[in-house]
Amino acid sequence: MIVGKIVYILVVLLIFGFSILYIDNLAVVMLCACLMLPIFLAAVLLIGSYKMKFNPNTLGESFYREDEITYKIVIEKFFGLPIGYKFVLCVENKYTNETQLRKFQGIAFGKKQEITVKIKSEHCGHLKIYIKRAKAFDYLKIFGKSVNKGETCEVIVLPNIIEIDGTMVTMPTFDDEGNQYSKTKSGDDPSEIFDIRQFKDGDDPRRIHWNLSGRTDDYFVKEYGQPLMNSIVILLDNQIGSTSMQDILFDLLVSLSNFLLENSVGHIVCKQDEDLSLNLCSITDEEELFETADGLLSMPLVNNSEKSILDDFLNSEYNRHSHLIFVTANESSVNNPLLRQQVIPVTEMVVTDKVKENFATEDNFRCFYVNNDIQANLAGLEL
Repeated sequence: MIVGKIVYILVVLLIFGFSILYIDNLAVVMLCACLMLPIFLAAVLLIGSYKMKFNPNTLGESFYREDEITYKIVIEKFFGLPIGYKFVLCVENKYTNETQLRKFQGIAFGKKQEITVKIKSEHCGHLKIYIKRAKAFDYLKIFGKSVNKGETCEVIVLPNIIEIDGTMVTMPTFDDEGNQYSKTKSGDDPSEIFDIRQFKDGDDPRRIHWNLSGRTDDYFVKEYGQPLMNSIVILLDNQIGSTSMQDILFDLLVSLSNFLLENSVGHIVCKQDEDLSLNLCSITDEEELFETADGLLSMPLVNNSEKSILDDFLNSEYNRHSHLIFVTANESSVNNPLLRQQVIPVTEMVVTDKVKENFATEDNFRCFYVNNDIQANLAGLEL
């Protein structure tokens, strides 16, 4: 805009000088036209940008890491008069706190115009995509006007699932009579109440909560609890590390979980909620895996001086599974005494950029060192 104003002022001075040197009707007409030009441009801007707005959206809600995200921006105006525009697109990763800014400018023709933008995220997380600034301009960029920026879009960038060539040596045992229940999914165990809600068509009348229904003008039913199976549990470390290491951790966890699903092995992924309480998520199908992966991307991170999720889990009542898989980037955790003292088999997956040999001890403890080539590192895995 400043450049446009400078150019206009220089043109006015040039024509004014010309009109002094050559006093005739043409010079006067040119000077008057030049002086009237800002009024014309301002009118064009006001009319052309009337009810101008940006309507952004993404073609999908979830993507894998490094996939291209197609982001469409529809520019709408009340009049079809061509008008210049300029906007700044902001992409924030709420997990890594990284921000990308991209600038776009052009001329919007007609009442409706569509702009397609390709976005790629190198890291997992929840992306917040929005237009930070949006302006309309006249043809010479002398005047500018802020316009409607539209709404914010959010998409999930999920970890990559990598095929693992391995075998299940011993199938885990299941105990449907366990006393631990899912916090996120209802089931059929009447000994535990998951939730109470209003009655709707198709509900079993035997689940009606008669005491509560009798005190209200509506019927309410009980949702029973879902017992967690006594099986393999995957525990993801939540200590702060580099974003590249964190991506490998996420890839490793979902790849392990997918490997178990491919072998028809139900299992549990343990994560921490925002209030730092442990949440055991039962994984029996791909949909539950993706829901849990989404939740892991909101898991709070702690530094080395704070109590980790491993300590919380090993000291909790949840530590009763037949096989613990601990996924971490903290190499010193292999010497954790609580981890070595477990009577159940423990498999630790340590993400590292160093070359180290895997090892196993006589007390059911195994350690695998994994880098960004997860498929090669875990070839021949036996669980």
